[in-house]
Amino acid sequence: MKSRIIVALALTLVSFGSAEAANVAVIASPPGLLSVVVLVFACACVVVGLQVRSIVRGGMLARSWQLLVTGFALLALVQLVRLLHDMEVLALPVWVVPGLLLLMTGVFFYGLFAARQTLG
Repeated sequence: MKSRIIVALALTLVSFGSAEAANVAVIASPPGLLSVVVLVFACACVVVGLQVRSIVRGGMLARSWQLLVTGFALLALVQLVRLLHDMEVLALPVWVVPGLLLLMTGVFFYGLFAARQTLG
């Protein structure tokens, strides 16, 4: 009981920033809508990739599928961060989204390279 009160007080003290409403109208704009569509497809690709990885578990292509699923998960994370930033819910430096996109691209290429190396 004591710890809950302390945690509640600590959270209250930390959250003294100004409270502003999120800009939800960003989702209705074409770039925001495209980000939502990419987010949904990336999540679907993660689910399908996990199913395929469970099928090839222990096989030679398991590592490449794991990397591809990681790439799609990073893409979903990038789109979620971009939407939260555009809706002004999350304040991040400008280099975070391009940095995550660069990391996602590197993971995709490494996964494709691993699949090519395995199949070649």
